[in-house]
Amino acid sequence: MTNRPAWRTGFKIGYGLAMVLVLLVLATGELWDPAGSTVAQIIALLLTPAVLGGVPGIVVGLAIDLVRGRRTVAPQHLLPAAPERERDRDAWDRLLTQCEGPVHRAEAVTAALPPSAARDWLVQITAAMRAELPAARSLAETGKRLYPSNTPSITTRPVYLRLKAAAEQFAAAERRIAEVAGDLVAQPDLGRVDDQLRLLEQNLPHLRSPEA
Repeated sequence: MTNRPAWRTGFKIGYGLAMVLVLLVLATGELWDPAGSTVAQIIALLLTPAVLGGVPGIVVGLAIDLVRGRRTVAPQHLLPAAPERERDRDAWDRLLTQCEGPVHRAEAVTAALPPSAARDWLVQITAAMRAELPAARSLAETGKRLYPSNTPSITTRPVYLRLKAAAEQFAAAERRIAEVAGDLVAQPDLGRVDDQLRLLEQNLPHLRSPEA
């Protein structure tokens, strides 16, 4: 809400007070000349308060506006931050995320374990999982080019089925790593988890070609 200019208010107050004074004097008969022009005297009666009260009121109001303007801080108009454009996620992006997520989480779980031979083995396993991610990304990019997300029956395409199977293998490996990590926290003994690690290593996703 904006403030009304003080000079307008000052003029109205000054004019009103001066008019009251003029009317009081007029009531005594001092300002009215019966022999003079009625129109001229009425105009004079209207202008006199403007000069005597209105002009001083304007001056006082302008001074108030000046002081008010110095004290008022101009509001800062900040442009709204442009919303970040979210990456368009289609079926291929979601499958790729399902491959990458388990690897990141498995690495975090492994890094939190105390040093041991079993932990070193898990580090090798998670490194092998990460080595498969470039092939998963390549599959996702190939799928995007060949079969956009609006392609009919996209879930039956060989590329989709292969990437989906890999995502399920990554998720299964993450679950087994979490189970092994739980056992190692209780007792970091390689002998207790040797069979589990061997089985885990045998069931990792294999997306790369043999010569890669």
